[in-house]
Amino acid sequence: MTTSVPVDDIRSIVGAAARLELRRPGGLRRFARTAIGGNPAGDELVVDDRHPELRTFLVELPDADDLLAAPIAEAITTTIAIRRRFGRAVEALRRISFDVSDPRMVQGHVIGAAQLNLSTIHLIAPYATASGVAEAEARTGRPVLAMSRLVAHELWHLIEIAWEVRDYRATVEFRRDLGRYFGVETIEHAVRGDDEVRARLAAEVSDYATTTSKETTAEMFEQWWNGEQSPAVAHFGATVDRYFPPPPS
Repeated sequence: MTTSVPVDDIRSIVGAAARLELRRPGGLRRFARTAIGGNPAGDELVVDDRHPELRTFLVELPDADDLLAAPIAEAITTTIAIRRRFGRAVEALRRISFDVSDPRMVQGHVIGAAQLNLSTIHLIAPYATASGVAEAEARTGRPVLAMSRLVAHELWHLIEIAWEVRDYRATVEFRRDLGRYFGVETIEHAVRGDDEVRARLAAEVSDYATTTSKETTAEMFEQWWNGEQSPAVAHFGATVDRYFPPPPS
C-alpha cells in the first residue's frame, strides 16, 4: 500500500508551531517498524518545534490510505505544548509511534503505552485513520478518546518514569504530597486503601485511576492538562507546578 499522508492539512493545523518534514523510510527500517509495531509501517514526520533545549522528534505513521489529519496534528500540537511547558522533563521523548505494538491494542483494550528504553510513546494506530475511528466508535458506541488526552496521558508516563530514574527521592515526596490530599501517606495508599478512599479517588478522578498509582497520576495529568478541575485534579496541578515550575512567560 502507498501511504497517503495529508501532510498539507497537518501543516495547516500545526501552523507556525513547528516545521514538518515528510520522510519515507527505507525498506529495512520499514520492515523493523512493522515487526515491532504490529501493523504495516508508513511514512514519518520529523517535527522541529525549534525548542531551545530539546531536539526534534519523530512521528511514525501507519501505512494506510485513509489517514486523518486532525488527530495526527493534535498529537503533534499537544506534544509541542507539553514540551514547551515542561522542557527537559520531556527530553526522553524521541518518537511518537502510531501502531498496535501491544496485542491488546488490536481489540482496543489498550490505546497507548510509554517506553522509556525506546524513548517512545505508542498511540493506537486505528485512531489515526477514518476506518479505524469508525470501527472503534461502532464497537463502543462512543467517540474515541481525544488525542490531546491520550498524548497527555502517555507523555506523563514518560515524564514520571524518567523523573524516577533522575531523582527518585523527589518522586517519593511528590507521591506523598498527592497522598496527603486523600488523608493517606502516599498516593499508592489511596489506590490500595479502604473502599471509602478508593471511591473518592474514582469519583474525583476516574475508575481507571484506582488501578495503579502510575495510572492515578497519568489520569490526573490528562485531566489537568485538558482543563478539568476536580478538587483532586486541582491539587495535582498545584503540586506539579511546585515540582515543575512553569517557564517564564
